[in-house]
Amino acid sequence: MPRTLLALVLLPLLATAAPVPKPSAKKLADVYGEVDETHKECSFDMARGGALTIGVPAGHSGRTMGNDFPVPLVGKVVEGDFVLTTRIAVSLPKNPSPQREGRAIKVTAGVGLAPADAKIGAVAGGRFTFHKGEWEGDLHAHFEEPDHEHTLGDPNGCQPGAALMARITRRGKEVRVECRSGPDEWKELGVIEGLGSGSLTVGPLVFHSTDAEISVTFEEYEITPLKAEK
Repeated sequence: MPRTLLALVLLPLLATAAPVPKPSAKKLADVYGEVDETHKECSFDMARGGALTIGVPAGHSGRTMGNDFPVPLVGKVVEGDFVLTTRIAVSLPKNPSPQREGRAIKVTAGVGLAPADAKIGAVAGGRFTFHKGEWEGDLHAHFEEPDHEHTLGDPNGCQPGAALMARITRRGKEVRVECRSGPDEWKELGVIEGLGSGSLTVGPLVFHSTDAEISVTFEEYEITPLKAEK
């Protein structure tokens, strides 16, 4: 068959071929879980390698449920003991302004944990504050319930622009948080208590108080079940 005729035969077939589905549509729920209904205005773009980039628009704090408790933007229910590890890359605006006049300019990115049947939650990762024209970063873990807050952290332990790693180990009622920034060694921030021993909704969390869109990428995200200790 002449090449010209072959090309004319193949062209309609190529034009009508179904598009290859994006990994975000096919695998997002399997790897990261379901997107919280409160955050549909955020963008969730999953690359073929599994990295998830979340865009939180200006004016959207990233908080959920209308109660200011940290709950994952996208999460899955995990039963029993586990260890979660991930690498977090945060894109910070150069000259941000606060969402509200007089408020501090902050960005928090990490892993959220929340019991399904209680209005409490925790986040572990990094917190960035814009101060005197520069970003400063802390390794950060925070637990909230209606009448109590508890914060663990390493002030200035997180370098803005450097790779941030988080490792969260859950055994029973205890959640142990370790983080590191760049080539630094793992730093144990401490143990979060109060989340209970039941199932947890676990997943990426981003919230901020800036007037800019915040983009955060989660890579090497893995949840590994742990065997019960004897």
